[in-house]
Amino acid sequence: MLKEMYYWMIYFSKKIRTTKLATINEFNAYLIICMLLMFNILTIIVILCFIFKFEFKSIIQDYKIAGIIFGLSIMIPNYFLIFTKRQEIYTKYDQLPKVRRIIGMICFWIYSIVSIPLFFKLVEKLIR
Repeated sequence: MLKEMYYWMIYFSKKIRTTKLATINEFNAYLIICMLLMFNILTIIVILCFIFKFEFKSIIQDYKIAGIIFGLSIMIPNYFLIFTKRQEIYTKYDQLPKVRRIIGMICFWIYSIVSIPLFFKLVEKLIR
């Protein structure tokens, strides 16, 4: 599913045409997918901390170091799983039937639009 999200991110970033370099669009799509994935994992962490009554300060002492380690632990595997195989992903999902492409596009937009606001709303409501 993540590879399909990456495909749709590339697809729509090429429509914007902010740059003529395709590699820039593909790298930007990779960064946005990593960001959305980090928001989803953090949403799960916030929910678990609320359920088990943990506080972030008792778990993590230095937020900067934890953020860098967390970000790199998301970006490095995704680089090898997604970004290095971008041509294979693009050719695979470019050949999907029209109905499947529409379903994939709808799932992409729901995932993209819901991920970030869901995280911030949960942090606002659950963490005090």
